[in-house]
Order: sequence, then structure tokens, then C-alpha cells
Amino acid sequence: VACANLCAAVVLGGLLGPLQLYLRRGAGGAAALTVVNFVYGGILANGLAWLLLPAARRVRLFRDNWAARGRNRRRRRLAEQVLAAEAPLPFVPPHGERIARGMRAARRLRARGREHEAARDDVVYTTAKDVLEQAEAHDPS
Repeated sequence: VACANLCAAVVLGGLLGPLQLYLRRGAGGAAALTVVNFVYGGILANGLAWLLLPAARRVRLFRDNWAARGRNRRRRRLAEQVLAAEAPLPFVPPHGERIARGMRAARRLRARGREHEAARDDVVYTTAKDVLEQAEAHDPS
């Protein structure tokens, strides 16, 4: 549609050629020629805008998507390194040290949690049983 709009503006410009010659020869034609040229310029600018603006938007979106794919690849690689069993954590500026400290703390908590899993007898409430069953089992009266 945008290409047809631009082509129609060019064809209109070709059709206006003889009219412009006629207006140049006639009396008072200078004002009419100015109006015709002004309107034709607007139509031509409109046709170009309909063609160039979507093309520029498409180029910008392609560039933004390319950058997002690159960021996602870097994040995926970092996630694979972080989720590896006991892999050394890479330093990723500006928050790499903070992330590494947090991951070490999470690993220590995970190790402590495994110790607590062995002592399941101390658990008073669990999601494996209904709350009412658990309340009856632990009710001292």
C-alpha cells in the first residue's frame, strides 16, 4: 500500500507537468502554481513517509531484537555456570562479587537444609497431611 501510494504520487507529478506549463504562461498563474507545487510536495512527502517510517522502524526493531538475543545468550551461559554443581562463579561486573557471595550463602543454606531433612521427626506440621489431621495428632488434650 505504501509503495502504491508513492507510485501514485509520482504518476500525479507526471500528470501535473503540462498543468504547470499552462499555469506559467497564464495571467495570475504564479499563485496557482505555488499552490499546486505545495500540495504536490505534501503528497510526495506523505508517500515517502508511508514507505520510509515502517522501514526505519523495522531496522530499529531488528537491531533491538539482535541486542536482546545477545543479552539472553550471555544470561543463559551465566545461568548454566551458576547452576553447575560446584563450579567456580565468574566475576560479572558490576554485581559479580555480590552475586558470588549470595550463591555461596545459598549453597551453605542448602547444605544445612539437607541436615534438617534427616531429622523429619521434629516437624510438627507438613503439607503431606491435612491440617485438621495434624492438629488432632498434636493436640495435647
